Amino acid sequence: MQKGRPTKYRQEYCQEIIEAARQGTSPRTWAAFHEPYIPDRSIYDWAGKHEDFSQAKKEAEYIFSAWYEKTVIDAALGKTEGVNTTLLV
Repeated sequence: MQKGRPTKYRQEYCQEIIEAARQGTSPRTWAAFHEPYIPDRSIYDWAGKHEDFSQAKKEAEYIFSAWYEKTVIDAALGKTEGVNTTLLV
């Protein structure tokens, strides 16, 4: 017999978390602003219990990291107008 509440995990979250990363949203931020709200701990629990979500989370972390790196480099090189590069450091 399982204890606790039923999971709020949904298969579609795999694609959602990857799409959010492509738009510059980290997996943790995606969870925090998701409707309904997803507690931070849940994304780690789901990654441990659902292989598909684990892979999607890893991919989203990689995509977000690359997006952020490119954004900072572009700003530092002056390729993005209106960005205070001092705030990026």
